[in-house]
Amino acid sequence: MQLLTRTVETLKSVPRRIDGFVFPINIAAMEQAFRHGRERAGLPDVHFHDLRHTATTRLAEKLTNILELSSVTGHKDLRMLKRYYHPKASDLALKIG
Repeated sequence: MQLLTRTVETLKSVPRRIDGFVFPINIAAMEQAFRHGRERAGLPDVHFHDLRHTATTRLAEKLTNILELSSVTGHKDLRMLKRYYHPKASDLALKIG
């Protein structure tokens, strides 16, 4: 999956650390920060991977072509894409009319 051109340009313009990374954080620190934020928000059942479900659903609002959506999310199998796309019943009803 390729990142959007604007995203790539932005990341290229950000100064890198001596080790080549853009962000001065490792996976363990990111997971700890997510857990801390989740606890502060009082959302014990929210997991980092849930963000992929949310992102896929929101992207589907902008990319109505399922092939484009699967290309952006990296899903090669449309059945797997369906597991991550969770439209609201009210939004589907509006589209149907």
